[in-house]
Amino acid sequence: MNDIIDYKMIGSSVLEDSWIKQIASMQKEHLLFLAEGLFMYLPKSEVIKVFERLSETFSKSQIVFEIVNERFTKEFGRRPLK
Repeated sequence: MNDIIDYKMIGSSVLEDSWIKQIASMQKEHLLFLAEGLFMYLPKSEVIKVFERLSETFSKSQIVFEIVNERFTKEFGRRPLK
């Protein structure tokens, strides 16, 4: 089977609404969002906002992301690199 997968790169912060609006104008259903190595670097309140915006706009879509325990990420900005 020779299915062609079409994708578009959007240069935007995940915290901005512009990329959500661009995607919503193209398709509102059955999307898969991948968030690899992302949410662990954002404040909890911002991650919640991203999920809220996605669920309001794309009710029939899914998101795949990794979970990192908060105690492992609290010190990210404070640890010196070795």
